Amino acid sequence: MRFIIQRWRHSCLLLFMLLPGILILEASPVAADEIYNTAVFGGDNLDRVTSNTAVFTAETAALQITKTADRAAAEPGDTVIYRVSIRNVGNAIANNLTLTDTLPLGLQFAGRSLQASVINGTSNTPVTVSSSQGERTVTINYAGRLRSKETLNVVYATTVTPDGVRGTGRNLALANSGNIRSNTMLGKMAVVVAALAVVLY
Repeated sequence: MRFIIQRWRHSCLLLFMLLPGILILEASPVAADEIYNTAVFGGDNLDRVTSNTAVFTAETAALQITKTADRAAAEPGDTVIYRVSIRNVGNAIANNLTLTDTLPLGLQFAGRSLQASVINGTSNTPVTVSSSQGERTVTINYAGRLRSKETLNVVYATTVTPDGVRGTGRNLALANSGNIRSNTMLGKMAVVVAALAVVLY
């Protein structure tokens, strides 16, 4: 019984020494997505002790978008083929990509023409995408994964309507994956009327 009491007293003494201690965890983000993590322990009757520093790199996806058309000028009734490339230039996987394309007045999206593929090095793999259309906004969804350095290529056709001569010709495209957004791509096209080229800005 005396042994148990003495052991309890030693435990109390140990707790008394440890309870006043303070543990501080510090995580400081720095350049290049590196995070440094250190721990500091101390107390009223203890000197402060600093742990070793643990360093790890945070992985994030980053999207870069480019858009091209197969022609710089078109007449009402012509078909314009657009190619949009979304490249993951980050070091993490991007999931569930959404491409939002705001078409100018006078361009009509041809939903059946939509095709997509993922390029990884020399391999080109067709993938399934879905689309929805508002008044002038086309939304294209890819429910798959885009790994680091992979590119999602999207190809679709539009038809130039007679309203094209009244439109701005400005075409905006933007890709996102969750809260990760790409750059905004601005395209311009000229509409030809009676052999007169009018560049719309």
